[in-house]
This record gives sequence, C-alpha cells and structure tokens, in this order.
Amino acid sequence: MSDARPQCIEHAEQFERICALNQIGETISGRLPNQRCAYRQKHEPASLDRFHAWLITALETLSSKSDTSRGILYTLMKIAHTVLR
Repeated sequence: MSDARPQCIEHAEQFERICALNQIGETISGRLPNQRCAYRQKHEPASLDRFHAWLITALETLSSKSDTSRGILYTLMKIAHTVLR
C-alpha cells in the first residue's frame, strides 16, 4: 500500500504534462507550420523530454502485446514526428 501514493503522484504529474502539451497544441492551432514548429521548440522541450522518459520507463514494465503498450508506442512515434518536424 505504501507504493500507491507515489505512483498516484507520478500519474498526476504526467497528467499535468499532457495537459500542458495539449495547451500548446491548442495555442498553435491554425498557425503556419514554421510558426508551430518555432513555438513548440521554445515551449515544449522540458515537458516533452520528461514525458518521453516516463513513457519509456512505463513501456518497460508492460507486455509488448498490451493495448497500453501499443498506445505508448503510438505516442512515442508522434513525439518523434513532432520533434523531427
């Protein structure tokens, strides 16, 4: 039971990071691609790096055939696409 609280806090922190990334997406919606890229490069790196690291760690604890693993792999692919744009 002692592990439940830190895990809950960890999940809450990741949820906050996801919300921050979504807010950036809403802010740049409708802008030109080069403007979106510049805004992301300025505002996303720290949150995206921490979120990416957490996804990799989570992925290591899951079955590779689980729906959650597939979702994480999809998200990692989208992160790579966003960073490479």
